[in-house]
Amino acid sequence: MRLCIDIGNTRIKWGVFDGDEQVHYDVFERNYASRLQELLQQYDISSSISSSTRRQSKAMEQLVSSQVKGHIVLDHTVPVPITNSYETPETLGRDRLAGVVAAHMSDPTSAHVVIDAGTCITYDVIDDKGVYLGGNIAPGAHMRLEAMHQYTDGLPLVDMKLPAADLGTTTETAIQNGALRGTVMEMQSFVDMMCDRYSRLNVILTGGDAVFFGELLNTEIFVSPNLIMVGLNEILKHNA
Repeated sequence: MRLCIDIGNTRIKWGVFDGDEQVHYDVFERNYASRLQELLQQYDISSSISSSTRRQSKAMEQLVSSQVKGHIVLDHTVPVPITNSYETPETLGRDRLAGVVAAHMSDPTSAHVVIDAGTCITYDVIDDKGVYLGGNIAPGAHMRLEAMHQYTDGLPLVDMKLPAADLGTTTETAIQNGALRGTVMEMQSFVDMMCDRYSRLNVILTGGDAVFFGELLNTEIFVSPNLIMVGLNEILKHNA
């Protein structure tokens, strides 16, 4: 079995794969060490990989590598089953790389847009030849709401809720429309631009806010909350 660990900006996620089937999944914000130790004892892990969007946890790496031979820490030097044309591959987020790997391996004959709606919103494009072309990074929905509250004297912190009307009639609904409906427009505009470039295009949403935004876009969307895990598993298979 394979263990995949995704260390995000706010949470740590890991999954256990038996072949291509994910048989275990956990999400933690803290106090993960004892549960990880239990996981390593529970499953016969033959290979593992970790990906981090922040500073690597040396304690976690030592714990895993001490019990799993050939543990991989994903960086730009690890072979992947796509062509990476990013000009600075060493700065590319490992989660972004794993996401486009998963997208391409799911359908190698189509181009893909991967939108990861989390702390930040990332937009990534891989073409139908398996070439990762790059993408964009924008503030996430919660970050937009919090920024307007923190960097002004008078704007309140509002809930992540989309008003029924597209024009705000209170300060609260005006903020919600600006941050959330504005994000939908941003996503839709990016997808429309890519649809003009590719005759066959899949759009995949992942991340904590994927379901929220997936229901609001005027495009056929695949919501895949575990896309990064699937990509990490594909990279592990590629390095077997």
